[in-house]
Amino acid sequence: MNKQTIGVIIVLLFLGVFVFYWFSRTPSVPAGSSVSVPEEGQLVEFEKINNISLDAEFFRDPFFTALKEFPTATGTVHYTPGRANPFIPF
Repeated sequence: MNKQTIGVIIVLLFLGVFVFYWFSRTPSVPAGSSVSVPEEGQLVEFEKINNISLDAEFFRDPFFTALKEFPTATGTVHYTPGRANPFIPF
């Protein structure tokens, strides 16, 4: 056997050990469990969010219902477009 053949065998051995190690290790997260358990502080915040109540009475207020929507002006802005390629020197 020449030196090149021995080198190839050594490289293949290292590659085989690496592949075996890579595929035989246990996953850090068990399969199928993508949900994390909330901590105590997070549970308090979730409870605060759950207890929020919105008062929709504002939308029935006469001042709110008297508001009018003004039309927006479209197409009235005239501007000069820039150069075709702004990165080329003058």
